[in-house]
Amino acid sequence: MIRMAIVDDDTIFAETVAKKADAFLASKSVPAEVWYGDGRTLLSLLRECRNFEVYLLDVEMPDINGLELAEKIRIFDPKARIILLTAYDRFALQGIRLGVYYYILKDSYWLELSRILERICQEEEDREEYYFIATEVSGYKIPVNQILYLTKEKKYTIFHCLNGI
Repeated sequence: MIRMAIVDDDTIFAETVAKKADAFLASKSVPAEVWYGDGRTLLSLLRECRNFEVYLLDVEMPDINGLELAEKIRIFDPKARIILLTAYDRFALQGIRLGVYYYILKDSYWLELSRILERICQEEEDREEYYFIATEVSGYKIPVNQILYLTKEKKYTIFHCLNGI
C-alpha cells in the first residue's frame, strides 16, 4: 500500500495529479490511497498519526510554503519521500538541503512523476517481507504486514489476512 499526499494551492491541479497518480498505481496493481488538500490540513493529519509514504508538495503557496511544510513533515517522518512539484527551479538547492526525494517542474511533470512513481513502487516491493508457501504445483507470497493471525485446523495452518487475502 502506498499512501500519497498532494499539497497544492491550485485544487484543480492537485485533483488532476491525484487522479493520474491513482490511475498509474492501479495500473501497476499497487494498492494506493491518494489524498490531496492544503498544508494546514496535512499537518493536522500528521498530528493525528496519519502518515504517508510519498508527499508531493508545491513550493509557493499562501498559508505555508512547500519548503516549510517539508521541514515539518521531516519532524513527523524523517524517512518520508518528499517530492517538490513547482513551477520554479530556483528552489531546487533548498530542496536538496532538506533532503527531498525529487524535484519536478510543473511544465512537464507527468512523464517525470510517472518515472518516480515507478521507482517508488519498485522500492516498496523490494523492501516488503513475504511469507512464502510452496505447494507441489505452485507457490504463494503473502506480505507479512497483511497477516493478522494464524490458526490450526487438523494438519493445516490457516492464514487470516487483511482484506481476506
